[in-house]
Amino acid sequence: MNAFDFSPLFRSTIGFDRLMQLADAATQTDGGYPPYNIEVTGDNAYRLTMAVAGFKPEELDVIAKEGTLTVSGKAKQEGEQPRSLYRGIARRAFERRFQLADHIRVGGASLDNGLLHVDLVREVPEALRGKSSDPKAHVWGGRRVTFGYPESRAWLEVAAQHGWTAPRWPRQYGGGGLSVEQAQTLEAEIARLDLPAPLVGFGLTMIGPTLLQFGSEALKQEHLPMIARGQIRWCQGYSEPNAGSDLASLQTAARIDGDHYVINGQKVWTSYGDLSDWMFMLVRTDPGARKKQTGITFLLIDMATPGVNVRPIRLISGASPFCAFWMAGATWSWLILARMPTAAR
Repeated sequence: MNAFDFSPLFRSTIGFDRLMQLADAATQTDGGYPPYNIEVTGDNAYRLTMAVAGFKPEELDVIAKEGTLTVSGKAKQEGEQPRSLYRGIARRAFERRFQLADHIRVGGASLDNGLLHVDLVREVPEALRGKSSDPKAHVWGGRRVTFGYPESRAWLEVAAQHGWTAPRWPRQYGGGGLSVEQAQTLEAEIARLDLPAPLVGFGLTMIGPTLLQFGSEALKQEHLPMIARGQIRWCQGYSEPNAGSDLASLQTAARIDGDHYVINGQKVWTSYGDLSDWMFMLVRTDPGARKKQTGITFLLIDMATPGVNVRPIRLISGASPFCAFWMAGATWSWLILARMPTAAR
């Protein structure tokens, strides 16, 4: 094909309108030429097949732009044409336009045995529109992820595939690799459709940006893609019984024993700690430091580590997102922890 311009225009890649809008809006200016089929090939996949016998790949154009799929063909005349006794294979120029429904994007195109195949993908279920502020529609991810709506799983999968959960993160870490302007366009389009964010949590807003700026390449490769895909949920381990707003007074201690840190102490008011998989936490590694603001290290720890215990804190309402943690001899390899540079502590 000459043109293969599947521009990532957000209006044509996010949406919910019925698939049949695609077929209903096909132009019929050529009396049904060339004929085509629209088939269901999967739960969220469709294929437009058009009979274009006699056309070469370079004589066909397939363009998806601004919600419209345009398929056109123009045969090239090459030298003297043979004299035909009967011509049943039409090679006349054509152009067919299909109005793509909001939730349909073009996934690819191929030409095989005179049939042009254009693969179409349904992106987002309709049921999530209007639920941008619905807590039930918020997906926090993690090993024990729950979905308030069945469609939320598909929305997360689609968004993660495109890097839309972390649109400005580099692609090699599971992000979308978008510029500031492109990310703003994406956010505006999601808002226009009144969609919930496909993924929320401290992984995207706190530890992810911290790793991007301070983490080693090994840490970025290990943690960022799993955050962007919603596979791991993070919580924050800062506050302690006697170290809330005065965080420099924290007493949770970590000492090196071989290639591990041995951690002892308590954290409180940890939001959603009982639902999280990993914690980023501050610990005191130099109890003899002359200033209490120094001698503090930033660790990443798997909540499944033996010795880490969590208990929800019940408020007067009977429920609460807060938890308390006890770490009694929990050991964690210092080889995979993140240490903040002195200037950033």
